[in-house]
Amino acid sequence: PAHVLNLEIYEPFAELMGTQLEYVLNSYLVGSSNYIHQILESMQSSDYASLAKAAHPLKSSSQQIGLHKMFDIARELEFAANQTPQDNTRLTTLI
Repeated sequence: PAHVLNLEIYEPFAELMGTQLEYVLNSYLVGSSNYIHQILESMQSSDYASLAKAAHPLKSSSQQIGLHKMFDIARELEFAANQTPQDNTRLTTLI
């Protein structure tokens, strides 16, 4: 669906990556899986600085390839973790 993947970003990115696209996408999948794991662990331990630190590269890499939904979620996680670490209600609704 258009709201998940922005083709206006993805298609030029895919063209730019050329034969390296598969490698880059696989790297994104592995990296994003690691960041999501770190986010969940940070939430469990109430380590909001680490949560924000893991959300930031997830946000950036998702935006770079046009994954808007993941970008939006990671952006909100990073923002919430940096704003109100003592009140995790906002973070809980995002995760």
